[in-house]
Amino acid sequence: MKKVSLAVMALLLVIVAVLAACSKEKQDAQSSASPAPSASGASPAPAADIAFPLAAPITLNIFASKNAAVKKDFKEMLAFKNLQQKTNVTVNWRLATAGDESNQKQSLLIASNDLPDAFYGAWVFSEAEIIKYGTEGILIPLEDLIKKHAPNLQKVFQQRPELEKKLRAPDGHIYTLPMVQEDPHANMPNTMLINKKWLDNLNLKMPTTIEEFREVLLAFKNGDPNKNGKKDEIPFSFIGKGHHILGFSGFTGVFGKVVAGPLKNLSVTNGKVEYAPVTEEFKQFLTYMNGLYKDGLIDPEAFTHDNNVYYAKFRNKERIVGAGFAWSPFGINQVPDADGDYVTLPPMKGPGGKDPLWYMWEPTHSLGAFAITKVNKYPEITMKWIDQMYDPLTSYEMAFGPKDVTFKQTAGGKYESIPVPSGMTANDFLYGEAPGANFVGAVLKEFRSQFAVDAATQSKIDAVKITLPYAPKEIYPALIMSGEDSNKLTDFNMAVETNQISWIAKFIMNGNIDKEWNDYVKTFQQAGMDQAVALYQKYYDSYKK
Repeated sequence: MKKVSLAVMALLLVIVAVLAACSKEKQDAQSSASPAPSASGASPAPAADIAFPLAAPITLNIFASKNAAVKKDFKEMLAFKNLQQKTNVTVNWRLATAGDESNQKQSLLIASNDLPDAFYGAWVFSEAEIIKYGTEGILIPLEDLIKKHAPNLQKVFQQRPELEKKLRAPDGHIYTLPMVQEDPHANMPNTMLINKKWLDNLNLKMPTTIEEFREVLLAFKNGDPNKNGKKDEIPFSFIGKGHHILGFSGFTGVFGKVVAGPLKNLSVTNGKVEYAPVTEEFKQFLTYMNGLYKDGLIDPEAFTHDNNVYYAKFRNKERIVGAGFAWSPFGINQVPDADGDYVTLPPMKGPGGKDPLWYMWEPTHSLGAFAITKVNKYPEITMKWIDQMYDPLTSYEMAFGPKDVTFKQTAGGKYESIPVPSGMTANDFLYGEAPGANFVGAVLKEFRSQFAVDAATQSKIDAVKITLPYAPKEIYPALIMSGEDSNKLTDFNMAVETNQISWIAKFIMNGNIDKEWNDYVKTFQQAGMDQAVALYQKYYDSYKK
C-alpha cells in the first residue's frame, strides 16, 4: 500500500509540472502577442517605454474641479484639444464647479466606490483629504511614477526643492501633484495707499511714523483736501472683515506681528510659532486703531460695506478717501478720469520707532491638485500625460489660455498679452480655451519674467519694491499633516473665525480693550489655541529639519 501511494504521488507531481509548463507557455504567448487592451479597445504603449503620441489611443475617466467662470466642457477647449493631439490620450471629463458642488460630488464618488481614473483641479483635495484617501488606498503613491515618467515635474522639484518636501505625507509617500502659480510681485497682496494730491493740497509730507499718520488723517478730516467746500472726506477706509488685499493685514505688521487672518494667523520668529491675534503687538494695533476711530478718522462703514461700495468711494469723482488698501495704485486709479491721485504709502515705523513688518504670503499653490486612483489601469501613462502640463509653456497655457489666443510671442522673443476682444469679458476670454485658476501645472517666476510688463503689472512691481524690504524673515508654509491633526486645526480655525472678526470690530469701534482683553484671549484658548499652536510648531520643526 505504501509503494502504491508513492507511485501515485510521483505521477501527480509529473502531471502538475506539465500543466504548469503549458500554462506558462500560454501566458508568455499571450503576453508577447499584445498588451492589455485600452479603454478604447486598442493597445496602449508599454509602460516602460512610453512615447507620445501613443501608437494606439487610450481613454481616461477624470473628475475635474473647474472654476466657476468656465462655461465649456474641457474636451471642447483648445488647450486640451492640443494636449490630446500631442499625446493620443482621450479624456472623458466629469466636471463640477469648485467649492461645495465639487466637494459634494467628489465625496459621493469616493463613498460609492465609483472612482474615476484620476482627480484633477487645484484644491480638489485638502491636505487632510490627501492623508485620508492616501492612507486608505484610494489614491496611489506617486513618487516612483514621478521618477520614471515625470521629467518636467522633476525639473520643477529641482528648482523648488521645498515643494517636494511639502508634498511628502507623514508616511513618506507623495499622493498628489501640485499647482503652482508664482507671480514675483503677488506675494505681497496688500498695498497701503494714500492720496498724494491731498497731501500736496494741504502742504503735508508723506508720513513715516504712525504718529505722523494720525496727524495727516486729522488734517484730511478738517482741511477740505478735495477742495469742494464739503465735509465729505473719509480720512481712512478699508474692508474690516479680514480681507487680505483690501483689509489692514499689512498695517498690523507696523506694530511687530502680522495678523493676516482670520485663518492661520501664525507669526514665526526664530523658529518659534505664535498665534499673532493674542500678542501684545496686536493689542497695541487695536488700541491705536480705536484711537483713530474715536476721532472720526476711520470710515464708519469699514466693517459693513462690501468691495463694490469700497471701490466706489475711492473712485468717486470728488475723491473722498484719503488712505486705504488695494492690490496696487493701478487697482484704484484705473477709472475713466484716472489721474494718479493714490500712491503707495511706505510701511511706517511703529510705537517708539519700531521697525515695521509687512504682510507676505507664499506663492499661490495647491498641494492637492492631481491624484491617480487605485482603479486606474494606466498609471504610468497617466503620469506621463499629466507631466506634459508641467512643461513651462504648457503650464502657462493651462493657466492663462493658449499661445496665439490670449498671448503671443513678439519679434524680440518676449511674450505679451493679447487684448480682450471687444464685447467679451476678461473672464470669458481667459476661461474660454483653458481651465484657468484651477489648472494643474507650475507657472514659475522664471517663465513669467519673459513677459512684457503692462501698466497694471508695473504698478504692482513698483508697490512691491517699496514693501518687500519689510517682509517677515519666516512665513509659515502650507504643509500636509496627518488627517487627525489637520482636522483638529480646521476645527480650531472654524471655531475662532467669526469670533475674531467680531472681537476686532468691537475693539476698534468701542474700545474697552484693556478691560476685555483677557476674555478675548480666553475665546481662543477655549477653542484649543494652545493645542493648535503646539501642532503647528511640531510640523514646522519637522519641515525645517
